[in-house]
Amino acid sequence: MAKIKNFDFAEEAKRTPYYQKIMPAMKDYYETANYVFVHGWVPGFFNKLGYNYFSDWRESSAQECNAARWFNGMACIPATLEDKTIVCGHWHASCWNAEKWIAES
Repeated sequence: MAKIKNFDFAEEAKRTPYYQKIMPAMKDYYETANYVFVHGWVPGFFNKLGYNYFSDWRESSAQECNAARWFNGMACIPATLEDKTIVCGHWHASCWNAEKWIAES
């Protein structure tokens, strides 16, 4: 097997169209009449009572949106959102479903 010397994947990845064009064009959320699609959850905060989303979450800063991208959406479920279903794509969703399935077994 050929050995690649001095290859830095992270640096090479920065030269790809994915990194240069697609990533910067990505949205923090996508909203329809009935759904909000996010990676982690909508921007908000945790306190001792649980999770609360910002009432003006659509106007959140880039920093707030970046933080929400890594929230455990399953921990945020009790906070309802304007009669819309939030669809989160983070790995916590599959973890929550597995725990629910085990508990029901």
